[in-house]
Amino acid sequence: MFLTVAGALVAPAAASPRSDPTLGTAVFTGAATQHPTSVTLNPATVGLGSGTTVYLGATATIDQVGATTPVAGAQKVLSGSPGLDAALSWRVSDLVALGIRAASPVAETFFAPSDNSMRFASLGGRQRDYQFTPAVAFRTQRVVMGLAFTLGRSNIKYKFSRDTALDGSLMPCDNAPCGVANPLAAQDYDLDVSSSIVSNIAVSVGTIVKVTPGIYIGLGYHWAPGFNIASSLTGELRVKQPSNNGGQIITGSAELTTSYPAGIDAEVRSEINPRWEAHLGGRWLDLSRLSAFDIRPYGAELRKANVPEWIQRARGFDDSVALWGGVEEIDRGNPLRFGARIGFETSSVTPARTTITTIAGATLTAQGGGQWRFAPGWSVAAHYGFTYYLPRTISSDATAYRPADALACSAAEYDYTLPACQATRDGYAAYAAEGTYTRLQHSLRIGLHYDY
Repeated sequence: MFLTVAGALVAPAAASPRSDPTLGTAVFTGAATQHPTSVTLNPATVGLGSGTTVYLGATATIDQVGATTPVAGAQKVLSGSPGLDAALSWRVSDLVALGIRAASPVAETFFAPSDNSMRFASLGGRQRDYQFTPAVAFRTQRVVMGLAFTLGRSNIKYKFSRDTALDGSLMPCDNAPCGVANPLAAQDYDLDVSSSIVSNIAVSVGTIVKVTPGIYIGLGYHWAPGFNIASSLTGELRVKQPSNNGGQIITGSAELTTSYPAGIDAEVRSEINPRWEAHLGGRWLDLSRLSAFDIRPYGAELRKANVPEWIQRARGFDDSVALWGGVEEIDRGNPLRFGARIGFETSSVTPARTTITTIAGATLTAQGGGQWRFAPGWSVAAHYGFTYYLPRTISSDATAYRPADALACSAAEYDYTLPACQATRDGYAAYAAEGTYTRLQHSLRIGLHYDY
């Protein structure tokens, strides 16, 4: 039995399979380390085993989020997400090994205060992925090559409010002009969309080189999910009209289009002495592809109610680089072994683009774990990690989210050569986001590991 709890190094947890905070950066896992869950990091790891391994696991993250803004005041959000994992690796012969992994990793959460005070940024939601990954590895005396295909289905449940006053609406709120961010002018959206399995296939390739009997270098590359530049999710949309416009609920459909990142995972594993080995890992994700959620509502009821045919919800991520290192006891059948790692990741969102749903500044991580082999072939381990996101304070002059841009664009009759209209088109004029943001994430993995 293998029980693991890990800390995240990549902030947007569901941006890609590699950014699962309980996978890859955790003790006893990595791109050059034998573990059944590593198949999506580097499929060549399947070839490191000498027999058959069965793995069952459960994961979880707990986020403590803080936001203080002029409109919402001081807010605290506590959010958790579970995950499940099952994997099998099988050494078919001296040259070939096979692996299978089925998982629903911890979800990305769209944070929101329970009092809806930040409704124009978020009313809550999450992205949940379901993955099935078969892999094959070919090995020689010094080199292992691997190939994996991940069949996945993504489901996004996303709630937010749109400020109709920014459209130039003259409808009053309590017999007075609404102004900006008035809840009476809030048009609420409840989106539930999913991708098809065929359109969400991801390919991974990898290699592991045995430099010396005690030194291994692993490298894995992962193409973005789907064979298109962007991924499309379709499903249901419920819209609640503003209170100053009747408040009725309208149903229809919607298509959400976004782009997920490709990535690279790397690890060097080196034996220090007969008992301990060092691990140094790194990860790059081109998260700059994940710039926005492009939402296209459609349906007869939505058309009659003049619901916009296009809504852009900015995300604004940048590429991120993560590095981590630590020491672990070598698994030589010993009853107990321990390990620890620390790490750092660059910011994946600039301060100007930080909101309650994109708290992803630079992070510091610390992790520790232990394993107990309680019977032949069976082991149980426990691993806990935390990720500390450096706090950010953004002034009204520094934030990219400025509702005044929407008003200026409307006054300019939507001249998209103007910066204000460009910001409106890109989704940055929907609400104000100045304030102070904090985040601390705890991550855990629990599982069963049997070798025979």
